[in-house]
Amino acid sequence: MSASTASRRPWAGWDFYEPTNRVGSTTIPTALAVAALAGAAAFVYQRITMWMPLIYVNFLIAGGFAAGIGWVMAEAFLKTHGRAAKMGAGFAAGAAVVAFAVSFQAAAVFTRPDIRGESEALKARLALEGEYELDEDAFEQFVSSFGIGDYIKMRQENGWTVGRPRGGLDLSGVMVWLVWLAELGILAGGAYFMAEKRLDRVYCEECRRFCDVVDVATIRHVPPRDARDAIRNGTIDDLLALPSTDRRAPPLNVQAHVCAKSCPAWLDISTVGPPSKKGESSSDVPLLTHAGVASATLRRIEERARVKADPPDTSQAPRRSKRPRPPDV
Repeated sequence: MSASTASRRPWAGWDFYEPTNRVGSTTIPTALAVAALAGAAAFVYQRITMWMPLIYVNFLIAGGFAAGIGWVMAEAFLKTHGRAAKMGAGFAAGAAVVAFAVSFQAAAVFTRPDIRGESEALKARLALEGEYELDEDAFEQFVSSFGIGDYIKMRQENGWTVGRPRGGLDLSGVMVWLVWLAELGILAGGAYFMAEKRLDRVYCEECRRFCDVVDVATIRHVPPRDARDAIRNGTIDDLLALPSTDRRAPPLNVQAHVCAKSCPAWLDISTVGPPSKKGESSSDVPLLTHAGVASATLRRIEERARVKADPPDTSQAPRRSKRPRPPDV
């Protein structure tokens, strides 16, 4: 890299995409409709969690439900030209909170048949013993008026049991609120991050649509440190000029957000980082995000990706001596 390039201010050689944070005329109403849909889906979600007695699986179900809310909310923003990613993620988290609140009403509704069945069995047993006479009107009024507050009190008293039914960890009282707080965090946080990830798209204001994401090329055999220095302190020309000298280097994956040929393309460059812990798989490490280049530059990147690694220098490598052949016996 030249001295002039090395002394350049970091990231000065790139133009990055800046979202306008605008929304379409139907974005907000559609987002509110998605929140209402999430509230309706909370009945199905609560039914599944009540059917599944394992609290660990219930947390996984909550994560899947949160991802679904975030995905649908992001699609609502994408379809209605909503360019405000943070707003979309916030609406997704809000929809998850709505679903969480509605799930209490759903739990109360689904608990009423169980209360009725248990009360009927108790009434029949006590009637046989002749020890109790039940006021039918009061009984029906109690069952029909069983609401959110009654469910919360009942759940605090009964709680959950983690582990074996006998001898397991009893979660009741204050622990019930902690479990609900964890569930709320999973729902709101999962929906937020899913929507934010889905809305990380480039919008072309001239074409009035979101750009398509395409795989441009994979550049191999470039030392990762050289690639980072070229991206941070140089331009796309400095990156493409790097020689292919390291056959063991992780590849550079280049994607682009493209629209029309006359519009600029926006590059995403990432590489593969080492696993953080032993036994974990490698993860993508972003090196450049939404950097603008001319459409013709994509062809240059494709041509650069066809360059093979330079052959290793064997002029100074010691020659391996041949073993003497053993004499014939």
